[in-house]
Amino acid sequence: IESVEYNLIPPRLHLGSPRVIREICAKTPQHINKMRIQATPYVLGRNGLNDLLDLLKTEHRRIPVILLSPYARGEKNAIDANRLAKNLAGVAVVVQIKDPEITWDFTDEIGRQLSCFNGAARVYWPGFSKRSDPRGHRLFLGTWIEQIGATVASQTIERTVFAVAAFRYVPDREIVEVIRTAESTERRRQLDEIKAAAEDDFSEWLKDYDHTLNQLDEAQDRIRELEAENENLRANQQIHISDPISVESIGVAKDDEIQVSSVHEAVSQAAKNTRNSEFLSTAYSSAKCSPFQRPYDIYRALKDLDEFIDDGREQRGSGYILQHLKDRGWGKRSSMHISKTTRGKFREDYEFMYDNTKKLFEPHITIGSGDHNSCASIHFIFDRGRRKIIIAHVGKHLRNTKT
Repeated sequence: IESVEYNLIPPRLHLGSPRVIREICAKTPQHINKMRIQATPYVLGRNGLNDLLDLLKTEHRRIPVILLSPYARGEKNAIDANRLAKNLAGVAVVVQIKDPEITWDFTDEIGRQLSCFNGAARVYWPGFSKRSDPRGHRLFLGTWIEQIGATVASQTIERTVFAVAAFRYVPDREIVEVIRTAESTERRRQLDEIKAAAEDDFSEWLKDYDHTLNQLDEAQDRIRELEAENENLRANQQIHISDPISVESIGVAKDDEIQVSSVHEAVSQAAKNTRNSEFLSTAYSSAKCSPFQRPYDIYRALKDLDEFIDDGREQRGSGYILQHLKDRGWGKRSSMHISKTTRGKFREDYEFMYDNTKKLFEPHITIGSGDHNSCASIHFIFDRGRRKIIIAHVGKHLRNTKT
């Protein structure tokens, strides 16, 4: 198996005509055609992120992609990527990321809920898009993999893929047509033989004809039964893929079940579900004006920031906040300071009233990039005396020397 490669386009198309294959290849991006199903994992480099994104989103993909992410500090995923790829050769593509920085770039592109990071593994089924239901692309958290063991986790992923793959086979239409034509020709030949043998006895021919009609009626009834059974199996398959109970049982945090439709709702939910954070009125007002399209990422960032207090690092000073955020996947987009030029030119944008005093809120997390629909920022300070994270702004990126 290791010496054989298959195109990522539907394997059944290889049985079709060269014309069909050429048409599919012409519609499929070249870098996707170059990537093939093989018995070894693909190691994703820094220049391969766009290829992975295109592969996940292309409508021509017919098989799942299994993504294995490293831990935040660089340790590789606990699952044996080579063994997993070998066991799933022909039915799935295994992609291995070794540099944690790539996982954060990946998260920036598709959002926190659909991403895969910090030692996790994820099954991306065909039909994936940025608007997909996260529960439809099963996530296996790194902590769960550690608890249950890499071998059992790998077997669970394999069973998940094979259970669905068993119902995905569709015979090639051109081959089906060839078979149907051959069977029709054979039936006509047999009918001609029966008619020739029964020329002297029409009643015998009519009896055979009635028997054939009865067989046809039975076959049509059986087809209807199988179609109904197939629809039932497909419905069960979809439940198997997206069942929230199954997702929770494999280690998805309960917070991932929270649905927020706006930045303001994300802030409201975070205020309810955090113990160590205080949200100023300006946090709510700025959130209300934000059109940012990935509000769950805002909620998750606020929750992760709140957990800094629980980790006990706050006793060693606010400087450890950056390391905490890096461990949670926000390090690349976080900073404890704004530039001197920005501080001098736009200082008033970063000043907020707290404890009856106007304070400068330099520490921030920036999520995404580009316009206000795809980029947002959170500005905060750490009140060591009260052991509280104070959130002053959540929403549109504040002015700086680049905007």
